[in-house]
Amino acid sequence: MTALHVGKDPHDGLMTDRRTSPRHTIDILLNAFHNGLPTLCLGQDVSEAGICLRALQDVSATVASALDLEFQLPGRSHVISARGNIRRRASGQLGVFFEKISEADRAVIRAYVAA
Repeated sequence: MTALHVGKDPHDGLMTDRRTSPRHTIDILLNAFHNGLPTLCLGQDVSEAGICLRALQDVSATVASALDLEFQLPGRSHVISARGNIRRRASGQLGVFFEKISEADRAVIRAYVAA
């Protein structure tokens, strides 16, 4: 599992993992739309709370920008649609927190991560 959100603990100055959901490594292509413009991305890990991805094309989205996402998890035919906000952008990676996702799609992700 890989970290998505890390930050300094104000009490000890050390980096801490602030994730609340377990993640599963993935290697998928997905569509991300920023201001209606599509960008092809590589999904790197996923949880029911969000996804870490790498844009394969230049994307002008910044931290706090909204992205609409469409993707399928490996071995699944169900297409997941979600809207998320970029919470982290570093080293070509985008950490996206799901803001709008159906309970059915969240359940598909939860089952995939638990498997």
